[in-house]
Amino acid sequence: MRRRLSAVIVTVAALWSAAIAVGAFAQTADVTLTTHGAGQSTGILAVLRSSDPTAPGAKPKRLARLVITFPAHTRFDLATALVRPCALTDKELTTPFGPTCPSKSKVGSGSAVANASPLQQTVKATVTAYVHSAAQILLVVTPSLPGATPIIIHVTATGSRLEIPVPRVVLGQGPGFPGITAVFVSLTLRVPVLGKGGDALVRAGRCTSHRFVVRSRFVYDDHSIGDIRSTSPCG
Repeated sequence: MRRRLSAVIVTVAALWSAAIAVGAFAQTADVTLTTHGAGQSTGILAVLRSSDPTAPGAKPKRLARLVITFPAHTRFDLATALVRPCALTDKELTTPFGPTCPSKSKVGSGSAVANASPLQQTVKATVTAYVHSAAQILLVVTPSLPGATPIIIHVTATGSRLEIPVPRVVLGQGPGFPGITAVFVSLTLRVPVLGKGGDALVRAGRCTSHRFVVRSRFVYDDHSIGDIRSTSPCG
């Protein structure tokens, strides 16, 4: 009986580390390093999903802030000479037909999906990551809707952590129309390996029991908090 109970506890703990499910709401996160060696130059792959299937046409709760803590001693060198910081302001980046960040600033790309109920279809978007300064990355999220304004997310790198405040998103806002509030329900971001040694954009931290452990803390608009752990193999 004790052995069976222990097995159940281990299984539940493993599932909880990969996802959060509270009531009908569910959040998953898989944030991994692409290298297998501590201290090596690495890429990052992040896949985040949320859903609340109990109320058709309703939005899941909104993520307000995300903090991703990578293994101890992970190093983000956003000042590496291999990239050129994008000095554009949010206003410049959201001005129709305005300037765009130089390609030398680009360090990642991906996609996102937003729930914009009462619109029946979800809104897809492209995501591009640019180095903004020695401590910040810009995520430029461009919805596929015609004329939609890009959404700018400022990601701050502090030690081995990335802190991401998620802005409120209102689509289609204009004179006489308040717009439609949208909630991100999916994000995929790939940061490829860039440089090596002292010039590496990202250098992997500590390998613990043959695993890189990444912890993601989700803080929602209703002040609830969820913690999810992701792992990837290392040696």
